[in-house]
Amino acid sequence: MFYLRFLHFLGLAMWIGGAIAAFTIARSISGLSIDDRRPMWPHIAGLHGLVIAPGAVLTVLSGVLLTMNLVNRGATEIMTQPGVLIMQTAGIVAAVLALFVGVPTANQLAALAADEAGSTDHISGLAARLRKRQAIASSIAGLLTLLALFGGTVLK
Repeated sequence: MFYLRFLHFLGLAMWIGGAIAAFTIARSISGLSIDDRRPMWPHIAGLHGLVIAPGAVLTVLSGVLLTMNLVNRGATEIMTQPGVLIMQTAGIVAAVLALFVGVPTANQLAALAADEAGSTDHISGLAARLRKRQAIASSIAGLLTLLALFGGTVLK
């Protein structure tokens, strides 16, 4: 149980830390021209693929194993507590957003950065749509992650 909790908190630290790093990079380059922003998109995609996604998967998988462990020990009353329900629901939805919207969108931006054949106007328009999608999905996932953290610690 100790190791599962350790893995759970390690995954959460990776997930939130990577998301804060990606957000910081994105905000710091937001005022730059499209040509100056493009070299940073692969780095943001790298954060998503190497830190955020593994952190989200580790957090959810260890959370499922912790839940199964509690149920097997007969502690099912813990599962009905509002904080635990909020933590589980918000965490799973946030992970789905991070994994199935955030990571693919970051990868599309990285591929767009490597596309030398595309015109600046085409890249600029597509990049704007992708960055908006990334901002919305990552913001919602981030808020849900913080809600899950709040539910698991404060409302516990």
